[in-house]
Amino acid sequence: MKFHIYSRVCLLVFLLVGLSQVTWSQTTITGTATDESGQPLIGANVIIKGTSIGTVTDLDGSFSLTSQDPLPWTLLVSYTGFTTQEVEVVNRTPLTISLSEGILAEQVVISASRKREKVQEAPASISVITARKLETSANATDPTRNLVNTPGVQVEQQSANRINISMRGGAGLFGTSVFPIMDYRSLVGPGIGTFQSDAAGISNIDLERIEVVRGPGSALYGPGVTQGVVHFITKNPIDNPGTAVEVFGGELQTFGANVRHATKISDKFGFKVNAQYRRGDEFTLDPNNTEDSIQIAKFTKTGIFQPAVTNGIVDSSKDPKQLLTFEELDEDGDGNPMQDYWYNAAVNATLEFRPQDDLSIFVSGGYNEASSVFYNEQGEGLSQAKEFWGQARVQKGGFFAQVFAVNNDGGKEDKPTFLYQTGNRSPIARTQLEGQAQYNFQTPSILNADWTVGFDYRFAGQDTENLVYGRNEDDDDFSIVGGYVQGKFELGSKLDLVLAGRYDRFNFIDDGAFAPRAALVYKLDPKHTVRGSFNRANSTVSNLQLNIDFPLSTITPAFDVWLYGNKTTQTFNDPVTGWLLSPLLTGLNQLPLSVPYGAVNGPVTDGISEALLANPMTAPLEPIVMGVLATVDPTALGFFSGPLSPGFNIFDGTPLGLVDAPISKIATDDVWEIGYKGLFSDKLGVTFDLYNVTQKNNSQFTAISPAYKLTNTDQIGPELGNAIAAQVMTPFIQTLVGLGQSQAEAEATWALLAPSLIGAYADGAGFCQH
Repeated sequence: MKFHIYSRVCLLVFLLVGLSQVTWSQTTITGTATDESGQPLIGANVIIKGTSIGTVTDLDGSFSLTSQDPLPWTLLVSYTGFTTQEVEVVNRTPLTISLSEGILAEQVVISASRKREKVQEAPASISVITARKLETSANATDPTRNLVNTPGVQVEQQSANRINISMRGGAGLFGTSVFPIMDYRSLVGPGIGTFQSDAAGISNIDLERIEVVRGPGSALYGPGVTQGVVHFITKNPIDNPGTAVEVFGGELQTFGANVRHATKISDKFGFKVNAQYRRGDEFTLDPNNTEDSIQIAKFTKTGIFQPAVTNGIVDSSKDPKQLLTFEELDEDGDGNPMQDYWYNAAVNATLEFRPQDDLSIFVSGGYNEASSVFYNEQGEGLSQAKEFWGQARVQKGGFFAQVFAVNNDGGKEDKPTFLYQTGNRSPIARTQLEGQAQYNFQTPSILNADWTVGFDYRFAGQDTENLVYGRNEDDDDFSIVGGYVQGKFELGSKLDLVLAGRYDRFNFIDDGAFAPRAALVYKLDPKHTVRGSFNRANSTVSNLQLNIDFPLSTITPAFDVWLYGNKTTQTFNDPVTGWLLSPLLTGLNQLPLSVPYGAVNGPVTDGISEALLANPMTAPLEPIVMGVLATVDPTALGFFSGPLSPGFNIFDGTPLGLVDAPISKIATDDVWEIGYKGLFSDKLGVTFDLYNVTQKNNSQFTAISPAYKLTNTDQIGPELGNAIAAQVMTPFIQTLVGLGQSQAEAEATWALLAPSLIGAYADGAGFCQH
């Protein structure tokens, strides 16, 4: 019995001594990893060089590492997007390790493949505008200007503070084929095709970086992404707490301010608020400049109106509702009604929740408002709209999902959106809803593949009050449903194959589209990569091009230049050409109904009656003028004897016959590309891209029916009014005499009316050309 007790005591002593020796031989090192600004880096890797012993930093950026190996150690500290650092450890003093922002070989992007990957290994041409560059930028009025020096990107200045983006020489003045997004949320409405930089609510002091992916992106992002992706990524409130204020001023009396405040309540919860206001002078036309004055002459002279609507379309034969007078437009009285200033304002807030290390939830919302001059195929206009938006997104490991909604009022009657040349309000209010779910996973047993699969839904319901989409107003919803998959296969230690494909279905056309991607990426070494790729991008016409249905220009209520989308097929028979003569009474703010002749001959109707009755001096003469003008013979005037010109495009003057317009088709851009990315001496980055683009089925805004004019139209001027007056004078005086006036009284009445009639035809001579 004693023996056994003694044995157990000896055994216990032996174990205690052994454990104490093991514990005594272990070394533990603690520390914190941060970025250059002192913010903790969550999930940074800390490894003892030459071993498999390592750990990752926690929510505070802290780590603890234990090993039986004696000091000194060499720690390798790495974090995506930052340069890997080697740290020599000679004692147990807690470490503070600061990592610098990654250079080209270390940069990580998420926009090329909709997942994290090193920029050197991405299957596309990429540029990253880092936080360091943004902090030193002088582009305060619009963060989009930070793209100015990005290779392959064209920043197109539409107005003083309205900027559009295009890439690789693609035309984009009136729309964009680039896909701008902010924190995964699209800044281009489905079917709209227009990026309104002034109303996007992007703040310089809230930007973490901007990722630019050049080339087609339809295989992952969907239709319309034919030129590339621009992703504005903002700062998380937990990782970037604090308050920042930016105040600026500059040319064109530009001034503004941005405020950002972010609070880190705990390691798991934070929020931020952004507010901004900007204002400045607009680029303007000079009435004293000959070229500018020609353009100003095309603008409305009467103000801005809400057109009447009959049977679902704009009805120019009925009186519109006046929203703004010409004097309200032309505040400085120089004769130019274009607004000479711009402004925009925005406020937004974001809540961030991190209940677990690999789970993050964001809820955001905001308000944007802007007023800016814009330009499109229909000429100059003023955009004034208010917008509310909300977004929720979640990421758990390889799973990502988001949903966001936008409500844009398109410009209400009290602050209308309109075109200067027509003077008509042209609102396009929209309700936008989009959702996305995506999952990334790996299959090591199948070519060591990395997979991305996802699903998108996009919807835009629009309301133009029948002023823009006319007869299509009740059938103008625009929605897309699409799914995609991408696989990255490791064919060797230096060679990757990327295959991707996406299929989308459209609600407005009975068709779908498949967009493939194939790329080979050869890594010469970690700093030099060569790639070859094929990408197909699909696109459709915008909702505006598809559904537009309104008069661009009303020459008379009987003759309009009409814009109609290609939602239905437009076909023509042989053309019939006729004359349209337009008496225009001086001093009246309307154009009376025309007197048709030739192939469109017919009686004078009540259009001119309304004009005459509007003037107390001429109201009693209305039946007389109506009757006399109906007897005018234009062929006897001598101004209508010249031959007609060949048919021409009324918008650009180029030759044009009748052109049948088919229903919209899905357009494709096929792009073959070879590229190289390299880094020399860790300081010089070099990118080289060679690509070929083949486009099919593109639709463009154009005229489809020709206009004609007399070849001697230079003769039509005051002489036309005199010639008409000569024909009208005798029957007019005879009619008055027949009604009881003396010859002298009748001649005096004619002398009172004749200058207005002659001047009207002189002023309206241009209407006699077509």
